[in-house]
Amino acid sequence: FVVEAGAPPRGQEPLFSEGGEQVGEVTSGGYSPSLGKSIGMGYASKPHNKAGSSLLVEVRRKRNKVLACKTPFVPSKYYKVPE
Repeated sequence: FVVEAGAPPRGQEPLFSEGGEQVGEVTSGGYSPSLGKSIGMGYASKPHNKAGSSLLVEVRRKRNKVLACKTPFVPSKYYKVPE
């Protein structure tokens, strides 16, 4: 997920639905210099685990909006050898 605004999550912070129900937990997170935003990874129950889902993460007693997305966050530009 990508954090829209606020402090980066670090791990074991709860994930909430927009309705306020706890639906998961952050496993890791931090600031991404490549994106210029905070990112994180975690587990969320269905249907909240789909790309494009809007969730909330609680960091330092504040709930910040996050957007679930697929990895990789930054497209790779590695050279692939033709087969």
